[in-house]
Amino acid sequence: MAWYYEKLSEDASFVIYGYGSEVKVATGQLKYDKANDEYLVLKIADNDNQKGAEWALSHLPDVIKKGFPEKDIVMIG
Repeated sequence: MAWYYEKLSEDASFVIYGYGSEVKVATGQLKYDKANDEYLVLKIADNDNQKGAEWALSHLPDVIKKGFPEKDIVMIG
């Protein structure tokens, strides 16, 4: 499995990443609330489902630990 992440916007409170599941096109959106340390699926990617989106969301902390990169990839398996 591979998830592609692309930062779409960031401010003092939130960061929003686009994501793609197995494709580099980021049609889904994930949000990280910095103040509350909470993660949320905003939009499921076109080729994904709720379970897959939640799985992509579960790897977003790994991306964020890298210092909010503009683009990143997480591969497992």
